[in-house]
Amino acid sequence: MEVIVVTIVLLVIVGVIALIQSQKKPELSTFHEGGGTVLHTAGQEHSHSAISYVKKSKMLSSSERVFYHVLHSAVAHHYVIFTRVKLSDVLDIEKETSKSDRQRSKKYLKTAYIDFVLCEPGDLSVRCAIVLDKKTHQKAKQLERQKALDHACKSADLKLVRVKVRDSYSESEIIALLEPLIAVKEAELKQDAQARLKESCPKCNAEMLRKKITKGDHSGELFWCCSKFPTCKMLIAIPKPEEVKEKSVNSKGKVQPSLVKQ
Repeated sequence: MEVIVVTIVLLVIVGVIALIQSQKKPELSTFHEGGGTVLHTAGQEHSHSAISYVKKSKMLSSSERVFYHVLHSAVAHHYVIFTRVKLSDVLDIEKETSKSDRQRSKKYLKTAYIDFVLCEPGDLSVRCAIVLDKKTHQKAKQLERQKALDHACKSADLKLVRVKVRDSYSESEIIALLEPLIAVKEAELKQDAQARLKESCPKCNAEMLRKKITKGDHSGELFWCCSKFPTCKMLIAIPKPEEVKEKSVNSKGKVQPSLVKQ
């Protein structure tokens, strides 16, 4: 009888010890990597070094690369292009948002992304988001995400352009889709070019004078006229406000020959 009692007591003690050991937190060891501290459980130090990685051959899918090259040709002289950008890098949540809605929105912003983002060359401020609509976007779940992205961009006053995935694209088509953005840049280039032309004549470097034609077919039109006229007959037409959309300045900010009369 005593033997049985002793055996039971020993089993209880062993069980208690095992339970205590299982509830202990694993010991952590630290080592510094890249200027930061990395924690590892005991016996697993440097386990990441046993994993091999492979570099992807290309960053974008084939359809994304096709669109990127045409987009680059159309807007690279106006905007900086970023690819596959997390929505959380572009949008933030209003401070007045409730805690529950904020948590849900944060999760959405971290998981959603935009295919292409156009930014200003100087401060990289965001101007436009572009999404390629693939066939999978027609599924119910994808349509729900599509509506969520539409709402997010609209509420943040961010221009969102959707483009259907195709085998090829034309530069003129992309320019038409982004026409308002490109028109703004073209207007800025015109203003910069006119400011430079006002300072000096591109032919003889003399001062330019603003003149208005009073007679003939060009009556009422404005021109920059060289102050050395008639020795220098450089005349440069000043575009009318409604001509903003017309390309009168090339990507380097120089006046096109169509606006220059010598």
